[in-house]
Amino acid sequence: MPHQSAAGSSDRVAAVQPTVDANQGATVGAKTQIEDALRSLKSTKRLARGEAERVLASIGEFQTARKNRQPPQPLDSVLTVCMAAPSPSCLLEEAFAHAYRVPDEARRDWALSAVAAAYHEAGDSESVYSVVALMDDPRTALRLLEQTIGLQDDPQRIAETDTDGPSTGAMSESVDWAASVGKGDWAGAQREIEAISESRYRSVAWARLARMAVDAGKAALAAQALKASEGLIDDIGLSYARSFARYEASLAHIALVSHANGGEAETLAAVQATARIEQPHLRADAFWRLAKVGPKALAPDIHQRAETSFTQIASRLRQVFVLTVEEVKNTQRQERAMAIAATISDPLDRARAFTRLARYVR
Repeated sequence: MPHQSAAGSSDRVAAVQPTVDANQGATVGAKTQIEDALRSLKSTKRLARGEAERVLASIGEFQTARKNRQPPQPLDSVLTVCMAAPSPSCLLEEAFAHAYRVPDEARRDWALSAVAAAYHEAGDSESVYSVVALMDDPRTALRLLEQTIGLQDDPQRIAETDTDGPSTGAMSESVDWAASVGKGDWAGAQREIEAISESRYRSVAWARLARMAVDAGKAALAAQALKASEGLIDDIGLSYARSFARYEASLAHIALVSHANGGEAETLAAVQATARIEQPHLRADAFWRLAKVGPKALAPDIHQRAETSFTQIASRLRQVFVLTVEEVKNTQRQERAMAIAATISDPLDRARAFTRLARYVR
């Protein structure tokens, strides 16, 4: 487990001393100031560090956190206790300590931002300020506060900033077609998908439409959409994008298996489609999902395929992420993920792993 020297920690704390009078009173409109500063950033495309610092230092909670800040310490021997009875609080304490020990300033602030966001999700605003007070770049800190504390009274804006999840961002060209489905306009949705220019986005859209059609009891449309999705995959040049499209198609196959109550023919087709996924972390996740809905007679083989794929994942951080997919949460996977996270020595990866676990155990 990596450690930072006391001198290094003290130097960094000293480097983020406030640039304004520490006795300055708190501003009642702190949220308004945060929003005004971010509005300035959007209009000028550049927010000065000094300006961001002044806004932060005018917020009473931030002043208190800065005054009382201390370099966070890893749990060390106490980590065993935390893992035996995990809570977001203790897992984030470990994540915070290692995020603070990331050597590169920009990546450190990025890791700290993730920790602060997780504290916010856990309802711990005090700890959000404690994390923000240790960030190097006040502009990053201000953006983080705008995305957490500044959004507490606005559920719609919170929803708009929620971008967690493996498939987020992969559908930048295809937002409108889903809205058509929501209105019951399936034909309109198909036209909008056909208009998507890039094969990788269009393939994923067809696969997702197939899953929606399964849920709506439209078996013929589901089969048609899935066929369209798979027909585009080989034309996708980027390896990861191609693998992701195969993963989405696999999820559509799995939906068909579930709809057929574990039908053997549907399951074998799903196995064949899933086996073609190049990226092992996506392949392992899909096989685990399939093992849950397929026929019991085939479950052991499918589960073994998932385990084999899992062992091929080179990154332990990615292993943690695969084990902590929200839809398949269970204690056994949680314990396995924590055991893997505890072996990660790189401070950035360790911080990300424990932040992920904190969100998972909530």
